[in-house]
Amino acid sequence: MNESTSTAPETARFTLPAESPTAEAGPWRDRLLTFYLAGGDPNGGPLPQPAIIQRLADLELPVHLEAGESPAISSLADLLPSPEFDTLARSLRDWVVRTGSIPMAAAREQAGEGSLPPSLPCGGVLLPHAAAALPVLHGALLAAARRPARDRLAAEAVRLRARLRDLLAVEDAHAPRAKSPEAVASGLGEGRLFFDAHSLSAALRAQKDPPRMEPGRRRRIEAALEEIESYLDASCPAFWVLLGEQDLSAQPGIAAAGGSAIQNTGGFSGILRFSGQVLHRMTALFRAIRTARLESEGAFHSELHEERLQRFDWRGATPDELAAVPVIVACESAPSLTAASLDDLARLLRPGLPVHLLVIDDRDWDPSSPVLASLALAHQHALLACSSLTETAHLSGCLAAMAAAARPALALLSVHSSPLPLFLYHPDSGDSFSARFQLLHESAETPWRSVTLSAAREDGGVFEWKDALTPAHAAAMLPQYRRHFLVIPPSAGEEGQVELTAFLEQSAPAGLPYIWLAASNGLLERALVTEEMVELCRRHLESWKTLRAMAGQASAARLSPQPEASAVEQARREGAREAIERLVAALMSREPLPSSLLAAPPPPPPPPPPKAQPQPQPPAAEPSPAIDPYIDSYLCTSCNDCMKVNALLFLYDGNKQAYISDPKLGVFADLVKAAEGCPAKCIHPGAPRPGDASATPQMIARAAKFK
Repeated sequence: MNESTSTAPETARFTLPAESPTAEAGPWRDRLLTFYLAGGDPNGGPLPQPAIIQRLADLELPVHLEAGESPAISSLADLLPSPEFDTLARSLRDWVVRTGSIPMAAAREQAGEGSLPPSLPCGGVLLPHAAAALPVLHGALLAAARRPARDRLAAEAVRLRARLRDLLAVEDAHAPRAKSPEAVASGLGEGRLFFDAHSLSAALRAQKDPPRMEPGRRRRIEAALEEIESYLDASCPAFWVLLGEQDLSAQPGIAAAGGSAIQNTGGFSGILRFSGQVLHRMTALFRAIRTARLESEGAFHSELHEERLQRFDWRGATPDELAAVPVIVACESAPSLTAASLDDLARLLRPGLPVHLLVIDDRDWDPSSPVLASLALAHQHALLACSSLTETAHLSGCLAAMAAAARPALALLSVHSSPLPLFLYHPDSGDSFSARFQLLHESAETPWRSVTLSAAREDGGVFEWKDALTPAHAAAMLPQYRRHFLVIPPSAGEEGQVELTAFLEQSAPAGLPYIWLAASNGLLERALVTEEMVELCRRHLESWKTLRAMAGQASAARLSPQPEASAVEQARREGAREAIERLVAALMSREPLPSSLLAAPPPPPPPPPPKAQPQPQPPAAEPSPAIDPYIDSYLCTSCNDCMKVNALLFLYDGNKQAYISDPKLGVFADLVKAAEGCPAKCIHPGAPRPGDASATPQMIARAAKFK
């Protein structure tokens, strides 16, 4: 376990009770063993907080957001690292809690310039260590990352608006009503006193007019101009924040960052509905821009462009245009994500959809969080993160990656310290899963955050121990887990009792595990945990080991120095990592898991002979078994393109998403043509059936890229 750094030296804020006679230890030993195996009364009354949670709460200080072109996020704990600033840090924390946020300039003025460290910024704002800060922090990074693309889109819209206005002005100048004496006099202004408007009008009418603009073209230009002007006049926000059951306390900070906050009462359906409205609005703008470009250059041909523009949607926009689309930042709770269906989540994380889902845990740790992390990792086309407001540097990196990526994103964010490993999965970081998946360095070293705590003994001296935030410590804060904890009275003694983290490290567990609690007066107490709670911790350990393996050799090598692996061991590691990547990839498909994933792993290859000798040639590879065609239905956009290829082979389900009815109702060429025309790229032709005449070598080569 690694010891975390704190902003101040650990003081003995806890008190260890004096040792008591252990005359009653015998009867208590049987009772403790019974409780360990079976648990107790769930209505036993509230428990004191675990000591480590109380200590970690002391380290939760406000967050500093540096505004500007390149926003920066840092914790006040990093800006005031010296113990001499503890009083100032606590004072600023209390101030921020009361007001919601304070400008750093006001904080410096309050503290006095002479008493502040040079590293303390002059600008920016201090935000509370609370859930309301997370959408503000993300929004500031998001607005900065998307600002260049938004500026380019606005500049292009301004240019095209002026060009379309000029076209209409020239057309209006040759209209008959523009040559009337009244119109001529109006155009002369004060000059009408020196000219005869009637004579000028007659001279203009005598001139031959250029060809007039076709009515259809004028309607297109006016419609495109209206759409562009509407966008420029609306001052579209850089991002939208959809808040669920939370209040709108973060709204001022969101507006200051360039966003707009609205209430979402429709859950995931509301998010999808609102994102559809935003994309519909931006699609109309992108269509108008294309029309304006063609008309301004006189290159619009109805027979060539009319139908194409009508069929154009947001998926056809350029990457730079998509970067200018306002991102929908949806803030939801862990229970809401747990209650959502897999189809809803898959639709929300469709490739290209400008949605960032922030699942914020502002309460005590939720035992479903590890399940949510596994659920998130099944969507490998989205950017995924698991971070905490207590790890500001990691959080800042995750939010910055989300802001810059042209992908949907899902972030599991906890306000307080969490026993979950922190990670970032970025699909654009490499070709392999291990290259895309990064564990926080501390999370790769140890499964849980740990700190060194100290307590004053009632009989003198100081007691120090290293404690870790395990799932058991977090569950002790939840009423529904009350039956798994029993406060051990001093009269029960300490014989046969082992601190939980030491108990979990034992190869052959012996004794009864306990955790340290601290009453409101700081007096420490031991709480026995049940065998079921220990198993919960062990499952988390196994999940952590899996995540560490998924992160690849780079993270695993930091655990402990090991001698160079043999060829057999190296092959075993490579095989294990490939198996993990195959399993994660299989989770993305609705098809049954291949039997090869469920079968026992093959034995490692034999080591090479010690001397260079001619190696026997391996047997010829057997042909791979046929792979049935399938569709990632949850990615389907209901575009009807596959139906136009073969309406019997491709059908819609109840959600109007395509699936393959029966491969025998079509030929291999139908599958390949549909896959090539699918905008979501969710059709996989598989392998051709024996005897399929359409499966020419050229057609098989075209299908290879959809495997």
